[in-house]
Amino acid sequence: METAMQTDLSVQPEGSVLADPGQIEQAAAMMNVPVQAQARRDSKGGLIYGDPDHGGQDEAFVEFYRNPVADADYIRKEFPGDRFFKVDRPVTEEDKLEYARKWALYQQSEDQTKGQTRLRNVTWLDEAMKARLAEKRVFTLEQLAGLTDTHLDHLGPGVAKVRDKARGALARQQQFDQKDAMVERITALEGQNESVLAENAKLQETVKALMARVEGQAPATKAKGTAKDDGKA
Repeated sequence: METAMQTDLSVQPEGSVLADPGQIEQAAAMMNVPVQAQARRDSKGGLIYGDPDHGGQDEAFVEFYRNPVADADYIRKEFPGDRFFKVDRPVTEEDKLEYARKWALYQQSEDQTKGQTRLRNVTWLDEAMKARLAEKRVFTLEQLAGLTDTHLDHLGPGVAKVRDKARGALARQQQFDQKDAMVERITALEGQNESVLAENAKLQETVKALMARVEGQAPATKAKGTAKDDGKA
């Protein structure tokens, strides 16, 4: 049974008017592509193509950039392996909050994938697979691990295996991170405990010194009092 697909309008010039469903279906028929036309504008005024029901931010390719024609900041969002979903429009305040880390890195002119593992640094991936994934907008280990089975249909053979390997690598890394965090916490608590013990020992020495001082003064006071009593007698 032929599966319905959605129109890829990414070939339209940026800023062009969104075609009506009839034009979309006609164009799709000419390309011999079965279509359920759902091209529309999103709630923020940008063009949106395909099915927006995807995973979290790590799975998406989100990029802020400067549009030289509009002379404005734009956001581009795609999902790896999905040829029919794309958002490309001016940045809104909601975008800045939703993708705060990427926006901050963009403002600082830094790599927006900072904090994630770039595939180019993954030694167990061969260069051919890295190149193929890069063509599909998969640039980080987190994006690779987040690929769904639907995405895999568009990425070709072998990707499912490396996707599962990426998930295992991230799971192990998370365990290591948790272990490191626990060790740091224990070390911090031990340091606090040593500090408390040292402070306690210092207080004990102070108390002992005060008690010795009091005990040393008591006989002299008593003797002085006795002499005064004898004199009066």
